[in-house]
Amino acid sequence: MIYLALGRRETGKTTLAYYLAKQLPTRVIFDPRGLVPAPRGRARDVDGIDQAFDSLAGDSGADVVITPDRDLQAAFVRMSIEVRAWLLDEDTPRRLALLVDELRFVDTRAPEFDWLLRCATRRAVCVILTAHRPTDVPTDIRAIADVWLIFRTTQEHDLRVLAERCPAAVVDDARRLTDREFVAWDDTRGKATTHRDPARWFVPLRKAADLDDRPIL
Repeated sequence: MIYLALGRRETGKTTLAYYLAKQLPTRVIFDPRGLVPAPRGRARDVDGIDQAFDSLAGDSGADVVITPDRDLQAAFVRMSIEVRAWLLDEDTPRRLALLVDELRFVDTRAPEFDWLLRCATRRAVCVILTAHRPTDVPTDIRAIADVWLIFRTTQEHDLRVLAERCPAAVVDDARRLTDREFVAWDDTRGKATTHRDPARWFVPLRKAADLDDRPIL
């Protein structure tokens, strides 16, 4: 599954994305702003990413959190290479959540990342991408996204972009949302759900390791 979480700063999109990632037993999180809890520490360069994956074992409930000190693109490419290798390394099927926060910081055309989006099965990888605006997400990724998680959107250009994939009712709802409300458009099923109570999923990210991980979508 590919989720897009779209919203302005401090709307809750990263917390929601982390909440969703916690529903899988193993999580790889590209966290350029250093917001997400990192109980095992942060991988800050290519060598650190390699070491983190060397120590990652099976479906053990582990996190790999990557917060590069420099050269975000090199770290993003290395992460994609390691995720692909980890998925293909064992005969036993593996599952993980891959969360990329603030997608606009990286060039998503890396072949290994493109493989994860297009070739890994939905069961194997749940890809969760966050961005401020729909135009921060490349068109080819918007075209294959399964679920759109849309926070309050008011700019006319952004609304027109949303209308390319979502029904008019979803776009109209996005205009009227208030703080930390979001509308989920499931493009695979043609179903929209508006979530108006953030109590199930929203806490400050420094406390998010204790989030209740029961599914809300």
